[in-house]
Amino acid sequence: MSKTSKFCTWSTVTAVTTEQELAALSTAEELRDQIRVRTHKYGMSATDIGVLIGTDKAADAVARLREELKLVVAKELPPPLKPVCPTMRAPLAPTAAATQLDMAGALEMHRLYAEVLAMCDRGEFVASRNRPRQQQQQRQPPRQRRRLQPQLDPPLREQPSAQARAMAGVSFMEEEVRWKCLEPDWSEDYDCAVIYYYDVEMAREANATEGEMRQLLLQHSAVQMSTITEGKGWIDAG
Repeated sequence: MSKTSKFCTWSTVTAVTTEQELAALSTAEELRDQIRVRTHKYGMSATDIGVLIGTDKAADAVARLREELKLVVAKELPPPLKPVCPTMRAPLAPTAAATQLDMAGALEMHRLYAEVLAMCDRGEFVASRNRPRQQQQQRQPPRQRRRLQPQLDPPLREQPSAQARAMAGVSFMEEEVRWKCLEPDWSEDYDCAVIYYYDVEMAREANATEGEMRQLLLQHSAVQMSTITEGKGWIDAG
């Protein structure tokens, strides 16, 4: 154990200064703590204390330490050492401005991503590849077209039930956070209907509309997803 750890451990122990207070200590460990607190909190040396902690049995230690510590408690305590215990700084909560900037950045990333997808769908986004000039001048044989394979019908998506659709717009509390449900949807990943919900307070601080929160589905911590059963359980509980 480091010097700092020892100071933090034994600085909470009160050093008794009278024989009456010493007599009130009933266990061997309480009596041994009087040696430890003088060593680690007040910086007294073993010579100044003059009493050993010892490894004798509890019953023998109580009788021995009560007698030997009478001279120790009569000595005036020196000033305590300077505190060296590290203190943990409380985490700073994000300000409203920081939350608003974070939400605005996520919305901007979503807008740019949607623009790139639209360009790719229109065939306007083509990555050029640098070739040597000689290869560009060579006439390339016509490329054979591949025969398109017949496309299989995608699996049918189940529509959310009326009970799931009724959850839209309902608010609930979970872990001291107010959430508000959006429209349910079908999840291809989980192969079931799910409900999306967003942090009402975070949306308010960012001045984000409900439509903007829909754009951030699973792209920001303010918007979460659960199964219909789990979401209904939170609504019923809150």
